[in-house]
Amino acid sequence: MTQKLHFSHRELKSAFSRFVSISKNTSTSLPIKKDFPLYTIYAVECGLRYLLLENLRKDTTERLDDDYLTHDLNYLLKIVGINKKLPPFQRKAPRKESAKKKNIENNITSGKLHELYRYGGRLDSECENDLMKHLLVILTKIEELMRI
Repeated sequence: MTQKLHFSHRELKSAFSRFVSISKNTSTSLPIKKDFPLYTIYAVECGLRYLLLENLRKDTTERLDDDYLTHDLNYLLKIVGINKKLPPFQRKAPRKESAKKKNIENNITSGKLHELYRYGGRLDSECENDLMKHLLVILTKIEELMRI
């Protein structure tokens, strides 16, 4: 098992601010550009992890239990006390018939969004628009809690 990298609450807040800036400047244009959902997912994850550190009075992710180092946004939302939940989303259908025959997971949960976009996958366009709306609401709530 590889060792995880750890970050301070200050680094997480800085990363959150950078990713939010990218997300908010580009999320209103349709169709959504390929990388922007990933930046928005990263922003939400950094913000939630920052809030978690603040709530637990920890200064670095190194001091967190492994359970808290998940990419599952719904889990992080729950443990920081934000009453929001991302629904499962539909993955964009593969173009090639051979890809359709493989066992490709079509329902993407909040724990798999990070992986889907990191490896170049996409949601269908309606789901992607819905995802961005949900994420932008969550970003606003995180900003309120951070008092930015």
